[in-house]
Amino acid sequence: DGGRIADCDHSERIFIADMCELESRQVLTSPDGEVRRCRFSPDGRHLGATTDHSLQLWDTVSGGAPTILFKDKAQITGLDFSPDGRFVAAATDAGICRIWDVRTGHLEQTFGDRHRLLGYRTQCRFSPTGEQVLTATSRGDVRIWDPATGDALWTWGGRRSHHRGCLPPRRTACGHL
Repeated sequence: DGGRIADCDHSERIFIADMCELESRQVLTSPDGEVRRCRFSPDGRHLGATTDHSLQLWDTVSGGAPTILFKDKAQITGLDFSPDGRFVAAATDAGICRIWDVRTGHLEQTFGDRHRLLGYRTQCRFSPTGEQVLTATSRGDVRIWDPATGDALWTWGGRRSHHRGCLPPRRTACGHL
């Protein structure tokens, strides 16, 4: 919603603050270890958070314990919501990206290249329309996927560079991120 920020301090806590007052209004505690990254859904109703090996989803309006959507041996290295907030995507260092329905928690799609990209940090980002998902690895592989089918639509990579990802900008109350 652009009016709040979430901060994870590499503990089990997530602090949610009002952008204008910059005071913590809400503190969420992860039931599954140290929180590594967090992101609000576009409408601000949900907060996705990852520990090293799990994806958690909070309803920030009703509060309460999070839903743990996913646990894995692979480290979760990327997190994003679709522009309409209906889906959440998480990518791992095993080269896999998964997409869940936020409302039901149902796993909708899995795609990636587990064998070729094992061990490379993978980021993920929905396109502004939500019709594609971009993944980028620390090895330099960039792919655009169809989230409905799981098909790779475009591939570029293997440059052996170590970039952090190639992610489209997001519009916020303060401009582009």
